[in-house]
Amino acid sequence: GKAGGNWFAPAGASGTGAARLAAGIARPDGVAERELVWPVVVHPQMLEVVEEELAALDLVDTQLGVLRDAILSRYSEQGHLDPGDLKDHLCKIGFASEIEHFFARVPRWCAVDRDLGSVLEGWRARVAQRRRFAERRELARAAEAAIAANRDGEATDQVLAVNRLIN
Repeated sequence: GKAGGNWFAPAGASGTGAARLAAGIARPDGVAERELVWPVVVHPQMLEVVEEELAALDLVDTQLGVLRDAILSRYSEQGHLDPGDLKDHLCKIGFASEIEHFFARVPRWCAVDRDLGSVLEGWRARVAQRRRFAERRELARAAEAAIAANRDGEATDQVLAVNRLIN
């Protein structure tokens, strides 16, 4: 693969491959980030519907972000995208090995022979699932912060009480 590892590194791979795996594939929300971007390579006509949503996705994996931006800029140049042309273009700009990997095992829900309606449905479900997960994670973080802050408050009160007793 290219420098920086690839998204399909085996579990237990070290270095950037493992970091990329943690960020993009083995996410606890069950939706791999690549399943939000790669289906568009298989079905670029999706862009007529999801262009803005795709552009707005907050991607942890920077390399995946580069791919997403390349797809969107190609789309805005061409006005429409033919799957073969898009794949050629992405290969030319350095995504050949990732394309090869992905097309060797395209998830069933977005396979080449799937109709656009069901692919869009699958994509939207995954985007929504990921958003719900991100919201839950934020709530959990806020709760942890509140608990920590409250504990500090109690500790401060105890210190003041002890100081009053001493003095």
